[in-house]
Amino acid sequence: MWIMQSETPGLQGKDRAWGLGLRSPNTEGWAGGFNVKQIENNFNPALGFVNNKGVRNYIADLGYTHFFGRGSYFQQVRSGFDGEQTYFLDGGLQSQAFRFTLFQITNNSRDVFRIRLADNREVVRRPFVIFAEPGRQIVIEPGDYKFRRGGFRLTTANQRPLSFMLGGAIGDFWNGSQDTFRSGLRLQGGKAIVDVSYEVNNITLPQGRFSTRLASINTQYAFTSNFYWVNLLQYDNVSEVLGINTRLQWIPSAGQEGFIVLNYKLQDYDKDNQFTEMAMDLSLKFTYTIRF
Repeated sequence: MWIMQSETPGLQGKDRAWGLGLRSPNTEGWAGGFNVKQIENNFNPALGFVNNKGVRNYIADLGYTHFFGRGSYFQQVRSGFDGEQTYFLDGGLQSQAFRFTLFQITNNSRDVFRIRLADNREVVRRPFVIFAEPGRQIVIEPGDYKFRRGGFRLTTANQRPLSFMLGGAIGDFWNGSQDTFRSGLRLQGGKAIVDVSYEVNNITLPQGRFSTRLASINTQYAFTSNFYWVNLLQYDNVSEVLGINTRLQWIPSAGQEGFIVLNYKLQDYDKDNQFTEMAMDLSLKFTYTIRF
């Protein structure tokens, strides 16, 4: 059995967007889907935005899932494929990504281990800066780029007091290579949750070498069942921005919600390890739903 899905995000004369999809509802055995979406050059939705115009996008996936019987340590194992192609409406390929899940196994505790391969293609029409620092820029020039990568990911279930994620990938990147390492750690107990994540990418291109690092800390604390304190700290070495978001959230009852939010940014403009204040704002918001 297949389910057909369609969507029309908005219409403005001839400048429109539309989509159509087919989806198999199977959870075991073979399952897959197909979607096509087109966004025309001058499409401007009344609400929200689109980040890619003048394109037609195709997405497809196909996979096989096997569930283990009772008494087994494992719950399911899966292999599959998913792919995406985007074409310019005026002709030619914009991007292509084919991803192959060679092996993904889940145990009864919901720990997951996965091995994937990816085959990518990008057609660049205009040069763009991929990395910049004082006195140096690395630019990707127009061209047709093909690159392949392989990686793994291990995630433990987050119902435990301590859980973690480890992942990595190696392979091509544009006309060079990239090594990626990702890690995450979650601590939870009582009223508090702390998430820490770190990602590093070591990139080598004919134009030069560079590394990117992204670190973040997310904390949540519940004073009561309807009063929370949430914090996010994030830093990356490319923009050299340290961002801090802290939020007090109060939900006295259904349909009522209050926030006090502070956003604070620091930046090392000259990349000399001296941070200066970039922006700060404080906002207060309360919503109340009236039911008739």
